[in-house]
Amino acid sequence: MLKDILLVLKDKYNFKPSVLAVSQDRLLLEEYSEFLNASISPKDDSELIESIDSSRLLLFTSSKEGFGLPPLECMSRGLPAIIFECGGPNIYAEHEQNAFIVNDKIVAADYIFTILHDAGLYNKISVAAKETAISFSNEKGFSEFNSLLNDIAQNNETI
Repeated sequence: MLKDILLVLKDKYNFKPSVLAVSQDRLLLEEYSEFLNASISPKDDSELIESIDSSRLLLFTSSKEGFGLPPLECMSRGLPAIIFECGGPNIYAEHEQNAFIVNDKIVAADYIFTILHDAGLYNKISVAAKETAISFSNEKGFSEFNSLLNDIAQNNETI
């Protein structure tokens, strides 16, 4: 997915962003090495925070998440997030309010280009993202997540 998005940015906008990939999956990082300016497998929280703080935005390409903590971690540092529709982050992420929720690589590429070239939009989403992370509580999140799981369980029982 990342490679496809970077190719869209190159082909559609003639734009090659500086990309830092953060993952514990070294094989994945090696696979994408030709497209990345840097990659890191953080050894501790301080190295992860340093990586987040050196970035301009988060592109979260997961397709299924129970909760999706990485976007919330990045939002807590004021980092705008482009999140593929995957379930979990919907508990706290609101499209075009505090993040961008997408389901298509071309749309993701368009948002990347737009947010990196529109300082007003970048600042608006950055501030809202940080406010969301600060006001988000574990209790609220777990309550909403539990409610979601209950809904899923009830739907499965009636099928």
